[in-house]
Amino acid sequence: RWTAWRFGVRARIVALAVIPVLVIALSSGAYMVHVRLTDVRQALQERGDIIAANLAMAAELALLTRDLSQLQVLCEATLRQPDVIWAAVRDAEHQGLIQCGQPTPHDADGGCYEAPMGTVGVAVTDSAPLEAIGNASTPLGWAEVHLSSANVLTRQRRILRTSLFIVGGGLLLSLFGALRIGAGISRPLLALSEAMTHYRD
Repeated sequence: RWTAWRFGVRARIVALAVIPVLVIALSSGAYMVHVRLTDVRQALQERGDIIAANLAMAAELALLTRDLSQLQVLCEATLRQPDVIWAAVRDAEHQGLIQCGQPTPHDADGGCYEAPMGTVGVAVTDSAPLEAIGNASTPLGWAEVHLSSANVLTRQRRILRTSLFIVGGGLLLSLFGALRIGAGISRPLLALSEAMTHYRD
């Protein structure tokens, strides 16, 4: 009976020391992993928006003059950027003019990003027809890029492995410290209880 009671007291004290550590470590670890994974995905989205906007600004003059060879050069240059698997220039009605790359459904997980062309405005000569300039609020065309999620998935897996290693190591150290603290608290209580038991006997 005394042995069972002693074990019960020790287990309760250790549980009181260990459970809060487990909850805090797991909660903070899960939050850290969630934030890192969200940052990686958001960085890909921001890169897609920037690449599409850059292609739109670079191709605006070529679109005004219908210089398809220059549009092809710009699309090919965009395609050489990291994670870009497809690039295209479309007219105001979203009809394709130039495209580069062959995206697959699996690679397209990185998302499709589109930017209007002609809303910033470019310098034109006096001989250019006003109809070609268009209204600043009406896009002359669209630049579109598709990004691959392969690198993002690789980074996410690396983040998960690193985070699990850090959280696991911290958890083991915390458990060790909690057990030491629990043992330090339980010894005086058990000694006091044992002394009182001997006194009653």
